[in-house]
Amino acid sequence: MAQQSTRAFGMPLAAFQLIRHRLSRMLADITDRLSMQYRLSQLLDEGDYSMPRVAPAKMHDTERARGVLSDVRDMLGGNGILLDHHGARHLCDIEAIDTYDGTAIVQALIGGGEIPGIARLHRGEGGSHEQHAPPGGIARRRSRELHSRARRGHPPR
Repeated sequence: MAQQSTRAFGMPLAAFQLIRHRLSRMLADITDRLSMQYRLSQLLDEGDYSMPRVAPAKMHDTERARGVLSDVRDMLGGNGILLDHHGARHLCDIEAIDTYDGTAIVQALIGGGEIPGIARLHRGEGGSHEQHAPPGGIARRRSRELHSRARRGHPPR
């Protein structure tokens, strides 16, 4: 782990209380998001959830992952941008995932259409919701891939 080998002021980085606090917060974020995605994949498999209802969770996952990886890069200082410590590599990976999944903004728009009353306002009283349903595209294929991995017992990548 980079925090054990990286030193600041002659001590391992992980020896500092602030670093340990940040690591604990990151672990809590990661655990929270894994638990949420596992449960959502179960609901999707059971047919109890639709992709627009999953979109806010995908948006939140991407935002939290970017936050965690930004903290990693920040904690490592100058080393955080070197490939030797993996922080920058993972940060670039989450940027690609964010783009691949349709960005947090698109996920927010997809999920926002499911908020009670919002779709009715958008289409007017007599309009059809199907006319305004967001396209599935890449985001839907990526979600199916993640759910399939979860069913087989593999963590998301």
